[in-house]
Amino acid sequence: MKRFMPLAFIALVFFLVSAAPALAHKVVVFAYAEQGQIFVESGFGSKRPCKQSRVVVFRADAGDLVHEGQTNDQGKYQFDIPSGLDQALRVRVEAGPGHAGEWLLALDHISSALPASPQENPLDAPTEPWRIGLGIFIIFALCFCYRWFKGNPMDKYRVTHE
Repeated sequence: MKRFMPLAFIALVFFLVSAAPALAHKVVVFAYAEQGQIFVESGFGSKRPCKQSRVVVFRADAGDLVHEGQTNDQGKYQFDIPSGLDQALRVRVEAGPGHAGEWLLALDHISSALPASPQENPLDAPTEPWRIGLGIFIIFALCFCYRWFKGNPMDKYRVTHE
């Protein structure tokens, strides 16, 4: 039994060391929504991108296919947010046989990235000329009031003979 212990230990170390490279082939996926688009970044870790890999996007609950595409040489892909989206998305990157990774993109994160409609942004509305004139008048009126209450700044240097 004592003769087999060193052999068993060497075999155990060999199996543990040989299993480590399998972790290097795990696909790391990151997806986020911004400015009306969904961005996908993928790689094998250690700054090695998943080049020309298949990107498949499903509805998280129903499993329906929403979008399909392919990453570029930097392992990145982007597409417009699908209209009528009512649930989270599951983004899957398939980088070859046995090499796949997924990312769950929450619905609230996607909804916050949708662009605002033109009716919701009051800064896009044209400004009426009377409002511009009123603003300029208020600025001049405030300057006049300040000057009126402050007095003439030269009064404090004026010599008075009493």
